[in-house]
Amino acid sequence: SHNDLHFGIMTVKETLDFSARCQGVGARYDLLNELARREKDAGIFPEADVDLFMKASAAQGVKSSIITDYTLKILGLDICKDTIVGDDMMRGISGGQKKRVTTGEMIVGPTKTLFMDEISTGLDSSTTFQ
Repeated sequence: SHNDLHFGIMTVKETLDFSARCQGVGARYDLLNELARREKDAGIFPEADVDLFMKASAAQGVKSSIITDYTLKILGLDICKDTIVGDDMMRGISGGQKKRVTTGEMIVGPTKTLFMDEISTGLDSSTTFQ
């Protein structure tokens, strides 16, 4: 049996933002500055779309990132982003949405490998496919 452990008082969006910050997403700003400096020194000019995405995903001083918004969208959580996750004492999002929040917490960070053993347990095949 697997449990989705979340802070029940946080909204879905706050949960994903918190997870991203815990995984070091905020540190990307310094990396982006270093990358820009090295590209300039080497005479490399990135494509406009790539440059814009990199700057938006590493923006300093913002509480939410484009990565969080994109993750909410691809997991179908954008409709409940302002709803609290809930717990045994507070009603929140559904069980299927909690499973997707758990997945979102993993993919919102800069991870390269994910080990998701039985992540679809308790979900129907249609929801799992999405």
